[in-house]
Amino acid sequence: MEGAPLRPMAHVTLYVLPYKAGAAPSHLPLTLLALDGKPQVVYAETPTHGGQVDEAPDVVASPVGNFDPLRMAALPEAESLELMRKIREDHGR
Repeated sequence: MEGAPLRPMAHVTLYVLPYKAGAAPSHLPLTLLALDGKPQVVYAETPTHGGQVDEAPDVVASPVGNFDPLRMAALPEAESLELMRKIREDHGR
């Protein structure tokens, strides 16, 4: 929805990984879905297979292992939202 305000949502957390953090371990998007704070499912997109959902513990373990270092290198949630607001304003949206 163009022009919708950026605001925190209780069920979604966004983090911006700044360029100074270096390259991420994966260049493909993925989503970790958690229940009671424990990752249960990973949704990953690949150039050859599109989006895939997997709940096998060994498959989920790999992105979980990459997630914590990424989160530690990312801007805090409030700073991430502020940066997204600034970029949006800079681009006239």
